[in-house]
Formats: sequence, C-alpha cells, structure tokens
Amino acid sequence: FRSRHEGQQQRPPGQMRGLSLLLSVAFASASYPTQLLFNFTATRYPWSVELQLAELRLFSADGHRIGTTNVSNPDGTAPYPNQMAFAATDGRVETRWVDAAHQSNGHSLLYVTPLGDVPVAYYEIITVGDIERRDPLSWDVFGMTRCGWWTPIDVGATHNTMPSGVGSSGGNVSLSDTFMEPGYCA
Repeated sequence: FRSRHEGQQQRPPGQMRGLSLLLSVAFASASYPTQLLFNFTATRYPWSVELQLAELRLFSADGHRIGTTNVSNPDGTAPYPNQMAFAATDGRVETRWVDAAHQSNGHSLLYVTPLGDVPVAYYEIITVGDIERRDPLSWDVFGMTRCGWWTPIDVGATHNTMPSGVGSSGGNVSLSDTFMEPGYCA
C-alpha cells in the first residue's frame, strides 16, 4: 500500500492485509483514479459499534451513473452474508453494507473499482436510516494512480449535514479535479 502526497509515502489508517487480492484496471493514459478507497472515520454517534450505508453511487461529470466492481471491506465484519461490501453498490437502497468492526478497527474501509474509462466526478451516499447511530459522518477518499500509488482526493472532510431517515441522500459530493498522477512510476 503506497501513497504519494507532498513527496512522502503515507498509509491511510488501517493498512490492508491481502491488498494483492484486489484487482484494479490500469489505463495507460489515465489521469483519474483506477480505484477508490473510502475511509469512513466517524459515525453519527461516536459510541456506535457499527457503520452502515444503503448505497454509494458514483457519477460521471454528465450525470451518468458509473458501475463498480471489486467492492471490498478488508478487515471489516459483516454480521450477515447479505450485508457484505457488495451491497453498498448493488443499486438497491433496500439492501445495506454493515461493518460490525468499525469501532474496533477505528474506521471502515470500502474499496471500489469504477467500471469503464470515464472519470468519477462526484458520488452520493445514501443512509439506511433505521439505526441512525450507524450513519457515516466523516470520511476520506483516496484514488489509486496507474502506478499503484494512493493519492488523497478528499481528505479531512466532515459531512455534518448527512440527513437521517430511511434512504436519505447526503447529496452529491464532488471529487477534486486535481487528481495528480505522478510523472513517473518508481
């Protein structure tokens, strides 16, 4: 797991074991992330043991939804098989992704590989709404470069306006258009 930011190697909290199991498509001329990492760092209530969300939706600049593959939550724990990471991007708000290890790990990681070669311009998170304490409140977003480095895209943001209620949308969150590819792969 490598990241370049201000000339330093970094690791987001929760260094991943088994990262080699994740597949990402590298586009030789890509100037956008080939994979996204959402690092959920806080829930609506700090004492919540679990984190959950109904949907994570990715969109292109023209508003078309971008499909996903290789969705995973390494080191996370789903209480039931139908609440695994894939449920976060299955296109159905009736399902949910639950990470029961959020508090014990100190975060929940969600790796997502966008399908196709269209850059992700923004995303939307939809809450489950039945157990509000599990709603995500703050998170960081990293993008993988074609060289395999993780680069911060949206770091340190707190989304205090995340609405509560069944199927509530946090609105569209724009991703930085300053995603930086390194000039070389070391």
